Amino acid sequence: KYSKDASLLYTQSALETLEELDALNAVDAGKAKSFVVSLKNSDGGFGFSQNSKTSTLQTTYYAVQVLQSLGGLDLLDRAKTAAYVEGFEKKSGGFGFVRVARVATPRNTYMALYVLKTLGALSDATRKNALKFLASTPYLNEKSRQMPQLNELLYAVESLNVLNAED
Repeated sequence: KYSKDASLLYTQSALETLEELDALNAVDAGKAKSFVVSLKNSDGGFGFSQNSKTSTLQTTYYAVQVLQSLGGLDLLDRAKTAAYVEGFEKKSGGFGFVRVARVATPRNTYMALYVLKTLGALSDATRKNALKFLASTPYLNEKSRQMPQLNELLYAVESLNVLNAED
C-alpha cells in the first residue's frame, strides 16, 4: 500500500534532489520501482498517482526518469511505452500535451525525446522532425516575432541536448 499523497511527480522530484545530494541510497529502490510499476497502464503510459491513473505524456516521462535513476528500465515494456509516447507527435514534428491537440511545445517535445532516447527508440525520422519543429519555434528562429517564454526556451535547449544537436 502506498501513501494516498504519493505521486510520480513527487517521487521524481525527491529522487532528483537525492541524486544531487549524492544520497540516492537513502531510498528503498525496490519500493519506489514497485510504486512506479503500479501506475503502469495497458496503453503503455503511466498515471500520476493511485487516485489519478490516466496516462499522460508527462507522467510517463516522470516514470521513465524514476525507473532510469533506480536501474529499473527492465520493468518497462519499452516498445509499448515508446509507441504510447510516439502517439503525441504532431505534424509539425514536435510533441503535444494531448494526442488530439495540434499544438506542439518545446516542453512536451523534450519529454517525448527524453523517453524515446532513454528507451532506445528515438528514430532518425523523429529526430529530424523534432529538429525541424524546434527550428520553427521563437526559441531558435531569429525571425520570429513571438515573445519567447523562458521555461520553453529551457526545454528547447534541453531537446537539442537530447538530440545531440551541434548547431
